[in-house]
Amino acid sequence: MHAPILQDVFQTGPLHWQEWVFLACIPLPVFFIEELRKKIVRGRRSSAQVE
Repeated sequence: MHAPILQDVFQTGPLHWQEWVFLACIPLPVFFIEELRKKIVRGRRSSAQVE
């Protein structure tokens, strides 16, 4: 949320485009790692049910 009146209080400013690109890239590895973890867990559950 952009609240210019609070920028002086918290000494903040708007983000530059490079910072937005960096922040947009953060969720991608987290998403893929989580999907890989879920695939591994599902694989272990299905192999345990077979036995």
